[in-house]
Amino acid sequence: MPQFIRTPEDIFRAERRDVYALHFCESTSKAIQKTWQEMKAWFEQHMPNSPTEMMGPSEHSGWIEGGPSALRIAFTQADLQRFCDEWEYPDGSSKDPRFQCCMHPFQTWWDERGHYIPTLQRPASPGVSVWIESPLGMLCHVLTDDTATSHPASARDLWANACQQWPELQKVELNDIAHGQVLHLKDRRHWLMLWNDSFANMMGHQRKTEADWRRLADWLRLPQDAEIGSEF
Repeated sequence: MPQFIRTPEDIFRAERRDVYALHFCESTSKAIQKTWQEMKAWFEQHMPNSPTEMMGPSEHSGWIEGGPSALRIAFTQADLQRFCDEWEYPDGSSKDPRFQCCMHPFQTWWDERGHYIPTLQRPASPGVSVWIESPLGMLCHVLTDDTATSHPASARDLWANACQQWPELQKVELNDIAHGQVLHLKDRRHWLMLWNDSFANMMGHQRKTEADWRRLADWLRLPQDAEIGSEF
């Protein structure tokens, strides 16, 4: 059965907390797997209140899929202190050369990508944006920075904040609705609206026509010569 593997950003969006994970330093997958299972069992025995899970690489790591994974630990505060005392030197380096526990700070992600709050209001003018066609209507966040070419946040970042703002959206999966972004191609001096419709991507046909996408571009105040295309 396929296993859903969360990224650090998935955890930031869901739990709003720092993420701690063991990153393995051995050179072969066989050795890493052995250490992985050993440490997973250690946490289950010694820190049962701090569950573990496999964690994938950051969404901004450059890996499209796959990539090196880590063992995430949802530490309680007491277990975190006990782990540091038992497994780390005072400078934070690991006493065991097979792995290093690293913290992925929530605040850094929030400041860079997570703090953008969507609105149901139509933009007053064209701008670099992220948009989502939600059951409540069009959601978007438009940057006011005229020098920006792309938005720091992803649709997943925006959707997490939308679900907090409108709890009724929590029963809707982002992949079930159309979403995308608007880029400003400064070198070519025009706008590009990209859409993502997972149903269309999987089934090989679109639920929307070109006219539908053009109406959406008009709602975003994009000029008639704006390009429209799929993210994939």
